[in-house]
Amino acid sequence: MYRNLIQMSQLVLFVGFVGIGSGFTGCFSENNPIDEDAGVDGGDSDADTDADADTDTDADGDADTDSDTDVDADTDMDTDSDTDTDADADTDTDTDSDMDTDTDSDADTDTDADTDTDVDTDTDTDADTDADTDADTDSDTDVDSDTGFDSDTNTDENCEYDADCPPCQICSAYDKCVNADYNSDPKHDCNGVAPATCGHTGMCDGEGACEFYGSEISCDDKDPATIDDACDGMGNCRGTPYCDHHECWNVVPTELEDCYDADGEMAECPAFPCESNGGPDYCGQDAQYVSNQRMFNVDTIGVDTIVIDSLTGLVWQQEAVAGKDWDAAVEYCDTSGYAEKEDWRLPDYHELAGIIDFSRWSPVLDPGVFPDAALAQLWTSSVNTNDLSQAWNLDTGTGAVLSQDKPGSCDLRCVRAGDAKSIMSQTTRFFVSGVTGVETVFDRATGLEWQMVNKTNLDWKQSLRKCEGSQYGGFDDWRLPTISQLRSLVSIGKPGDVASDFPNILSQKYLSSTASVVTIYGTMVFEIDFSSGLQQVYSADSIDSAVKCVRRGP
Repeated sequence: MYRNLIQMSQLVLFVGFVGIGSGFTGCFSENNPIDEDAGVDGGDSDADTDADADTDTDADGDADTDSDTDVDADTDMDTDSDTDTDADADTDTDTDSDMDTDTDSDADTDTDADTDTDVDTDTDTDADTDADTDADTDSDTDVDSDTGFDSDTNTDENCEYDADCPPCQICSAYDKCVNADYNSDPKHDCNGVAPATCGHTGMCDGEGACEFYGSEISCDDKDPATIDDACDGMGNCRGTPYCDHHECWNVVPTELEDCYDADGEMAECPAFPCESNGGPDYCGQDAQYVSNQRMFNVDTIGVDTIVIDSLTGLVWQQEAVAGKDWDAAVEYCDTSGYAEKEDWRLPDYHELAGIIDFSRWSPVLDPGVFPDAALAQLWTSSVNTNDLSQAWNLDTGTGAVLSQDKPGSCDLRCVRAGDAKSIMSQTTRFFVSGVTGVETVFDRATGLEWQMVNKTNLDWKQSLRKCEGSQYGGFDDWRLPTISQLRSLVSIGKPGDVASDFPNILSQKYLSSTASVVTIYGTMVFEIDFSSGLQQVYSADSIDSAVKCVRRGP
């Protein structure tokens, strides 16, 4: 195929590419998630209520008239010796898979020694009408309300799937059963229990019961793509779509069409969709998922040719400009009157990386769109905030995004319209929901939902299977992100050890599902190093990178 024909000719280039990347591996942080059960098994909350309401009503209705003073010392000794021997042997076998057999031996021995001493001093005649109506009503209501529910925060039971756990519990990322919150009802335990006011039939409340949205509470968790929401009591959310007031990030396609295994390009991709356990091996690659569609439309204005990206709306200068240092490149675009427009600028990190075609190599730009796409490095406007003497650039031979000294010489290609920088700086961009251990993070700017947890010590094959087989948070459509999806989390202007505003990103490399088309040194996979923002390829056999699964999209 095309890629194999060019592999040997690019040997020297590839070696140089890998060599360049070796200096950008960043600060390795081995923050493996701790697989521990943080739950407290509170036992079985059996509320045995023995309500023996022994109501002894002695109604002496004595209506006597007589001069005879009959001191009738009527001492009714009603000794109600109600011995309720309720041997309630409630053997509650909880359907928790942690096999809690709670034997409530409630030996309720109620000895109600009710001593009724009625001292009736009657003054009556010979006709002693002593209507001693002794109505002893022993209403023994022994209500043994044994709920049989184990209100554990976590159980000790290992699990692989949500189905392995009790009702209203799910299988966490640490393979332990934990209580599901109201965002997750994986087995539909609450369906039909009661009507809901915000479009739900009910969700688990995290304590083994159901809860329903009221008319005034926030429903951001129902539709995190909107902000400042509340239920209207009629099944709808009040609020406005996030993208009505913020720029949103259209995740660009990678254009990759082939699948790869340990030996290189596969004759055909694995069977898809993947199995529930994530198999077969190498299932879930970039090429197997549908991406956003786009076209590059070429137009001519006067003597100048422009390229319009149908997905992002960006307008590109088709012709590249030969080597300039970074300051000169910025000035050139700012003052350009190309195609009769005056709002040209140097593209930023995300904009320039967004035109890479990952089905190509040397160059990685489509020559049908950018005919002068020579082997070069193109400047971006993004400065390396960890070293202000450097700026980011795209290597058009390999698809790497690297940092280089500003006085160095790179080519450039100007852009106009849109501004990706504002997309990456929205403070309300990430919405976190879920219970501890199974939180998810919804990215309002892209529409992608991510797992909060990080997985480590996995090679590429294991990472694909781990994401595809995950049922984290009650969802079964997780996958390993493409390089474009993963790169969308980079906040390139953020100083510090982690180049992202995303919660719980480690300062190290993260794997994508996007393989390189060059396999002369074995299968290589594109990764993002979040210690800096570096994009480069690494061996698919490496276990040095972290993994963060994603769903929704494309």
